[in-house]
Amino acid sequence: MMLSVIGFLIFLIFVALLTVGLVQCKKNSFMPGFYFFLVMMIGQIYSWISPFFIRGFFERDTSTNGMSLGEWFILFSYIPRVIDVIALGFLVVGLYRMWNRRLVTTSVKDTV
Repeated sequence: MMLSVIGFLIFLIFVALLTVGLVQCKKNSFMPGFYFFLVMMIGQIYSWISPFFIRGFFERDTSTNGMSLGEWFILFSYIPRVIDVIALGFLVVGLYRMWNRRLVTTSVKDTV
């Protein structure tokens, strides 16, 4: 009981931090950061609610499509990782573009 309360508090704190980052990126017009925080928030919400849906899925007959229970479990375990990779992709591409833009404007100022 106490462990689930602590886990829920950590979840709330993390979502609050993601919300602060989301608002700050929106305020400063850094849209790749905004999308990063948004996708990370979706990933956190998914990780909190997915056990309820996945448990129901596993309780039903999962022998469809010729996949065993272990194969379904491995497939579902990749979803949070894919969400994290998508979020980091937004951030890396956005930071790269921002860095490239600043590098170009700096070199143009130096030549003028």
